[in-house]
Amino acid sequence: MDDTLHLTISDNGIGLTENDYLENKSLGMQLIQTLTNQLDGELELDIEQGTQYKISFKEAKYMERL
Repeated sequence: MDDTLHLTISDNGIGLTENDYLENKSLGMQLIQTLTNQLDGELELDIEQGTQYKISFKEAKYMERL
């Protein structure tokens, strides 16, 4: 069983270019990158039709409290 979770955020707007993505310093991009880092995840970008960000991460394992 694959315990990888996927969070996809997308729109069908005009999209981004690869340079827009790499050079983007907007608050939204910073939030996406910070969330991905906090989840110890991987970020994928699809700019074929609009813009789609896909964050893949493993479910956090917590120790049971006594």
